[in-house]
Formats: sequence, C-alpha cells, structure tokens
Amino acid sequence: MNLKVLLGKYDKCQLECDGLTRVLHTILTIVSQPHTVKVGAIKLGKAEMAPHFWIELPDGRIVDYRARMWLGSKAPHGIFKQSKVVYDGAPVDMEILDDYMFKLLTGDM
Repeated sequence: MNLKVLLGKYDKCQLECDGLTRVLHTILTIVSQPHTVKVGAIKLGKAEMAPHFWIELPDGRIVDYRARMWLGSKAPHGIFKQSKVVYDGAPVDMEILDDYMFKLLTGDM
C-alpha cells in the first residue's frame, strides 16, 4: 500500500494538525494500517509548537502534513523518517470520523 498516495491528497484540506490527523487516522483505521496518534510538542531550532498532533507508523516514520505550518519551510512534510524536527509526545486515543464529518472536513461531498 502506497501511503503517500493514499494520504497525500488530503494535504489540500484546510485543516490544522488536529483535524488533519483525525482525517488521516480515520483512513488508516479503515484500511487496517497500524499506527499511533500522538500529541505533544514539535521543535525545530528555536521554533516550537504545542500542542501538536501527528501519527507514528510501526516502522518509525512520522506522518505530519502540518509541521511546516508552525515551524516553517525547513520542517519535513508528509511521511518521513524523523530527522531535524524533535517530536516529543504521548499516544492519544482518537475517535475516527463518521461518514458525514469525514466528508465535511475533506470536501468529499
């Protein structure tokens, strides 16, 4: 399964990290892709954002399409191995979206 293709199209959604993480968590749950939703802080140099939501995959990759919103263009974007951005957080239980809310948030009406 190509997660970049599956999830990347939702980058266009006008959502911040919490909303987009909920959308991506819903998709990953539906396709039975193991993952962990996290909440905490991200830091790049002197720039820091908290609270911030992201997804971690079992192979250690991060799913974060909103780090640049807070940390600027030097932050990684999409699905990547953790690099220069410091992620510090804990797992959080997050409900998946029902069909109506998914369509409302993604524009897939």
